[in-house]
Amino acid sequence: MAEAGPLCVYEKRDPHIAIVRLNRPEKKNAISRDLYWALDECWQKAKADDDVWSIILTGTADAFCVGGDLKENLAFARGEMKGPRSGPRGYSSLRPLQMHKPIIAAINGYAVGGGFSLALSCHIRYCVPASKFGCSEVRWSL
Repeated sequence: MAEAGPLCVYEKRDPHIAIVRLNRPEKKNAISRDLYWALDECWQKAKADDDVWSIILTGTADAFCVGGDLKENLAFARGEMKGPRSGPRGYSSLRPLQMHKPIIAAINGYAVGGGFSLALSCHIRYCVPASKFGCSEVRWSL
């Protein structure tokens, strides 16, 4: 089923701030292969724009990001999906570490698994009191 709207929204606020918003609210902003590509495109836009001095990364609705899309991972494992599982620069498409501009994670809910790692890779993390954090990799011995 195709998702409505862009998977990652890029917008400029004020003169020098870009907002990058993960936009899969029906899946709690789970990271799919297409979201990898969309997020990488947003990072490239922000990196290339000399007028952007800082970036805010957030999620749509009540979740920052719940990590990888497990149903999509299962589809890959079953051979139902083909091609690369990640973005154009591999899993580093998720990481803003190559960015030479400060990135603020505005955590508005769940940040678990890969979403927790994504938040940790930002320079500053700001969260609402109802935010929930989890590192499920430990539970699954990953």
